[in-house]
Amino acid sequence: LFGDGGYVMYDHNVEKGTNNYVPGFGFGIASSGDIKADLASESNAKWKRYYHTYETEDPASLNYMDDKGSVVGDLIGYVSAGYFATYLNEEGNGYNWVGDLATVDRPIALNADANGLATKYRFPVKVGADLKYRTASTTYSKYNNREVALEDYITPYQIYYTQSYGLERSAENLSGSGSIKGAKNYYEKSKNGFSATAWADIGIKAYVEDGQSYLEFEFNSACTPFYAMYYLTSSMFAPVPEAFIKELGGGDLTEGVNTWGKFNSSNTISPVDTWLSTGPFYVEQWDYDQQIVFGKNENYDDHDGEYYKIKGYHFNILKAATQDPEAALKEFLAGKIHSCGIPSTQLKNYVNDDRTTMTTDSSTYKLNLNTCDEETWEALFGVNGTIAQTPKSQYWDLEPAMSNLDFVSGLSFALNRKELATNLGRTPTANYFGASYMSDPENGISYNTTQAHKDAVSSLVSDDTDEYGYSLELAKASFKKAANQLIDDGVYKAGDTIHVEIAWMYASQESQYHNVIKKYLEDAFNTNDNPLNLVVDFWVGASWSDVYYNKMMLGQFDIGFGSISGNPYNPLNFLEVLKSDNSSGFTLNWGIDTNAVDGSIEYDNQIWSFDG
Repeated sequence: LFGDGGYVMYDHNVEKGTNNYVPGFGFGIASSGDIKADLASESNAKWKRYYHTYETEDPASLNYMDDKGSVVGDLIGYVSAGYFATYLNEEGNGYNWVGDLATVDRPIALNADANGLATKYRFPVKVGADLKYRTASTTYSKYNNREVALEDYITPYQIYYTQSYGLERSAENLSGSGSIKGAKNYYEKSKNGFSATAWADIGIKAYVEDGQSYLEFEFNSACTPFYAMYYLTSSMFAPVPEAFIKELGGGDLTEGVNTWGKFNSSNTISPVDTWLSTGPFYVEQWDYDQQIVFGKNENYDDHDGEYYKIKGYHFNILKAATQDPEAALKEFLAGKIHSCGIPSTQLKNYVNDDRTTMTTDSSTYKLNLNTCDEETWEALFGVNGTIAQTPKSQYWDLEPAMSNLDFVSGLSFALNRKELATNLGRTPTANYFGASYMSDPENGISYNTTQAHKDAVSSLVSDDTDEYGYSLELAKASFKKAANQLIDDGVYKAGDTIHVEIAWMYASQESQYHNVIKKYLEDAFNTNDNPLNLVVDFWVGASWSDVYYNKMMLGQFDIGFGSISGNPYNPLNFLEVLKSDNSSGFTLNWGIDTNAVDGSIEYDNQIWSFDG
């Protein structure tokens, strides 16, 4: 549909790291920016120079291992360090990778071949006096300023890969590029808890050599030092003492994992207590459904004040934004937050404001499709489904048109993406990936600029459409062809009405997006010479995540709105979310069997399935 880039307003007192928006990095505000004056509306004197922003809902957690949304993934980077980090270059038009928890800027290959590819890498890491935990907890104050031990680096991996803990993301990286040797075997053998025997064979080691502490990793597939760094850099694996996790659970490690980074069952402790920070900020205060506050971590190496000058971050939980598209702008204009996007209803008033800037896409918003026929849907989601088991009384009422290729093509051709995005102040796009997705990150080549990408979209973006795949005439023709075929097949009779439902995240999206898209689709379908009729219905859940967990992931939808971000240097791995075997645990589009070999994919003189 459109990219997440668009018009953003920044308060005059926000000093950006660079005025040149860098794809995949931004303006460098967190690491290289500053706040030049107090925020007058902030009543807490300590927080007046904190960067004030908002979230629409409280995730109530910092444990990204046990979360599928994007909010926790954004928050954890403030309070937990990765092995490597990115900082603006001197020109302010790009960024450099440097060691963070690691004390070198790239992993060291141990078994490189003639092409510089290796499966085994190691790098030295900070321990002892060079790295200390930070917490504001009074309950667990003994961990404040506690020195990080080498074994603390292993603890998060043992938690992540142990299947019995049931963490949401634990099965995500067991195969494919970047996967660790032995991880899948260990995961399968840890259904009943930690298995020391199976863990001994996993490709993760920690040891001391010549007085230096090292982490060593062995991948299933050889890669360059750059990709080894990229695969391993995640705040999710910041060190944590096992003793801390056990103490959270009253001596029980499983209970501790369930509490780690969250509120406890009685809400007597919050992430202030249940998270130890190693990043540039620490969890200072967390009032559920009200505010999240991160203070500057004095234990973090900010390179003598060169980086992370901002004294903290304040996130207001702005629930009104789920209903009111202008809620954030109202907060901004009232001087309560430092930045916000401009809603389409106010674009004409603020697009030329001197506080307004334009950002490029980091991800794209999509309409995800359920194109299953009844047989396929039942195999995936029926009583004995391979993805989910659904009682017959709750089977999704499939609309047969959704499994007709011409009907689906009509849906795409009917979307006037340029008009939609322009009116929304967004970036129009027919691309699957945002501009930050790189096919060659070391040389800065974006996937969207490659011939492979151009070939991939050629069937929908051609000389017969506009630059974003829109053609009203092609849409009408495709819809008419689909209708005639469906009538010939006896699925519908002339005069019948097709009902297609689009599932959305927020109620406010009915006026923002749905009504416009509904008009595009219905106007293209409901012509005088089309023997069928189309009605596009609206659905929204109680929480934004319902569109994922209650609809798309369970096959209970026709069309679902959503976006997945992350992994910008490995776009091929990103496509795991399209596999019908759900190996990513997050497949959102259903229809064909992606393991079937149909002759359309040829590589290295062999024919492959999409799953390959």
